[in-house]
Amino acid sequence: MNRNPNQPANRPDGILDLIDRGKSLMLVSAHPDDETIVGALLARAAERSRACVACLTNGEGGRNLVAPVYDAELAEIRAKELTEACAVLGAELFLLGFWNGLPGGVRNPANARETPEEAIARWRRSGRDPLAEIVCVIRRWKPDILVTFDPDQGFTMHKEHRAASILTAQAFRGAGELENRKPGKPGDRRASPNRRRSEPAPGFPERQARPPSSGEASQSPVSPWRPERLYYMVNRHAKQRDETIPEVDPSRITEIVRTDSLSAKRGKTYHQIALEAWSRHATQFGPDPLNNPEWRPRVQREVNEIALILAATTKPRGA
Repeated sequence: MNRNPNQPANRPDGILDLIDRGKSLMLVSAHPDDETIVGALLARAAERSRACVACLTNGEGGRNLVAPVYDAELAEIRAKELTEACAVLGAELFLLGFWNGLPGGVRNPANARETPEEAIARWRRSGRDPLAEIVCVIRRWKPDILVTFDPDQGFTMHKEHRAASILTAQAFRGAGELENRKPGKPGDRRASPNRRRSEPAPGFPERQARPPSSGEASQSPVSPWRPERLYYMVNRHAKQRDETIPEVDPSRITEIVRTDSLSAKRGKTYHQIALEAWSRHATQFGPDPLNNPEWRPRVQREVNEIALILAATTKPRGA
């Protein structure tokens, strides 16, 4: 996996340098198969230290190219596909279990009109706060690097991709905080005069995040944790996928990482590992994705070079 020579020269050490120095990597995604976009980075991080995927939904609102089953049945199938894909990448998995889309999924035209903010509000109406859930996963797993979608492009303009980005940016700040917060505003440093600074924030309780595939969250305490970097992943080939997806301003992109270097441990390139993980998502790309003439060229192009925006940094621990 090589850095693109056209990357901006004046920047902090890149994501590959961090991974190769043993920094752990967590992706916060919206749906099963989103992890394919940075699958090569997850595989590399898993070899060097640790990698993790925190997926907000089970993908029950998606299509099914294998069998005519949807909703709860599709959620079960897609959760299994994601579990298998993460096993290929060597990444741990947290499935948070929020509902993907409105009832009826892709067959409900109202889904196309929903905004990222409305998606977040819909998740909160379930009685659980997705922001608090992401904060708890960060505190439990303690990643050094967070990766998610760009809030404007969302890679495909999917509103749940963009919602995941909004929540992850808030969680990046909020996971390291203890003082009182209004839920959804983790960057606000104003503490309540009636609450000691050592007490947990109401929006970000000190509790363990749910384990992979678990239906209930554990209540064992975990301490705050602030990752060192937040990256947004963007689609440089958006127009080739869909003319309606906006291009990202190239000046915003801080790194372009090629994925064709060899994993000495596995004897194949990280690009190949990412495609192998992607092939587990048959419901979305057909029974034989690696030989699908419609999807393979598109996915192969999009995972060959990973374009990233360095969105936020904090002082490295121990510095």
